[in-house]
Amino acid sequence: MSALVSLTGIGHDAGAVWPADDGSQHVPVVVVCRATGTGSAACATAIEQWRTAPALRHVDLVGLVVVAASPKPVPDPVTARLLLMSGWVPNHWWIGWQDAYVAADDVRTAGPSPDVIALRDSLSGLLNGAAS
Repeated sequence: MSALVSLTGIGHDAGAVWPADDGSQHVPVVVVCRATGTGSAACATAIEQWRTAPALRHVDLVGLVVVAASPKPVPDPVTARLLLMSGWVPNHWWIGWQDAYVAADDVRTAGPSPDVIALRDSLSGLLNGAAS
């Protein structure tokens, strides 16, 4: 189980696979990446697939979560790509670096950071609003 799923209690980690179309409804998806060159490139590819692939019309891309890869500033080329991608999705969130998460055997013992609480609250509102 991913750290964000553990900390927010929302969703599940599908890895690098889009959810299957079971024909019943739109599936809400949040794409998550690390703020690195490889993470943002993979995420850009996934978002472009969603934007252009007819087979993914069942996917409701709720937004993008970017997770800090270190306590250092994000390199300029990665920042530029992340800013571009934020315009491709309806919502985006930033989860800052947390030493407590890196040190914890189980991130739940560290508890959610303010960034994760804001993400959880925002997703809860978006997903509950979509269900009503």
